[in-house]
Amino acid sequence: MLPAESFCRTEAQRAVLRLAEGLTTGFADRAAQHDREASFPFENFAELRQAGLLGLTAPVEFGGRGEGVLTTVLLLERLARADGSTALALGWHLSNIGKLAESGAWSDAQRAAVFRAAVRDGGLLNSAASEHATGSPSRGGRPTTRARRDGDGWVLDGRKVYVTAAPALARFIVSAAVEDGVAQFLVPAGAPGVRVEATWDAIGMRSSGSDDLVLDGARLAADARLDTAPKPGHSNGAGWALHTPAVYLGVAQAARDFAAAFAASRQTNSMGAPIGEAPHVQERLARIEMALLPARTLLFTLAERWDASPPAGRAALGPALAACKSIAIQAGLTAVDEAMRVVGAPGLTRALPIERYYRDVRAGLHNPPMEDTVWPLLANAMLREATADRAAD
Repeated sequence: MLPAESFCRTEAQRAVLRLAEGLTTGFADRAAQHDREASFPFENFAELRQAGLLGLTAPVEFGGRGEGVLTTVLLLERLARADGSTALALGWHLSNIGKLAESGAWSDAQRAAVFRAAVRDGGLLNSAASEHATGSPSRGGRPTTRARRDGDGWVLDGRKVYVTAAPALARFIVSAAVEDGVAQFLVPAGAPGVRVEATWDAIGMRSSGSDDLVLDGARLAADARLDTAPKPGHSNGAGWALHTPAVYLGVAQAARDFAAAFAASRQTNSMGAPIGEAPHVQERLARIEMALLPARTLLFTLAERWDASPPAGRAALGPALAACKSIAIQAGLTAVDEAMRVVGAPGLTRALPIERYYRDVRAGLHNPPMEDTVWPLLANAMLREATADRAAD
């Protein structure tokens, strides 16, 4: 395996990885219990806050580290090897903060409040967009959550599902139908009419706190509505979507490491040697490495390219960014499935962590972009390229 450090380009990135390394033992020790209980790992986020990592992507002028996509995915992949749920929840927060900083969207006051809260208080931010009636918002469904004017403010009613880190969020970015279309609102946790309902009981990422957000006559100020358009000269922040493949590749790396250690030490009386010496086991280990090596290289290369590109040049990376998620999930599934075959029947028991990796990695199939939406994106990009080439001839 190429170590994550080999993809670092700055000393700041190496320092972030060292901070992450100091957290992983505690995260890993607590992961099984949180998974079993489907409980949110508040203590992990207290440690992340103490380490100054919740402000990783906030601008320097607000006290953050001002780090980009590459630093973020390096951090998330490392933490996901210890606890995938924690890394997933952290990834949504860091990517939303980073995307906001990069796009220049919202008002200056809204941006400042979110950045300062992340740095000073560890205030977590995530979007609340999915609904049972519409499915993933990436498919274009109109939200059933509604926002209406009430005097100088707004009133919101509806229910959002799969809101990762919901029990710990300080603010929610909520999409709602309005008279002139669909708008987004910045909703503070604990506001009147705002509550989180514990509904998350899934087979994977069980401690991610992906609960429901219930808005029952939630009253918001007039300036709660967000202007989400990027400011002139800024990008749309699409590169921050790489946080998702980083998490699932980290989970797959954990399965890889466990399978290799198991094969090196597991010995049966039928062999008289560790099972790692058996040719069929070595083949499975090699398949794990061959799946993860190109996927990780693509992830880190795209992240570096995004950070290095000017805003105007980042749009061309769109198809590759979408493909990266699908490639990473497929590689993760292959790697964990092969790792489970190396370990064999003991891997099905909760005494070993690999059964958690096996469940967690499958959750990646249901994070956007979905594979069937990536195919036409890639195909149409190829057709446009072919048409342009033909016209040039």
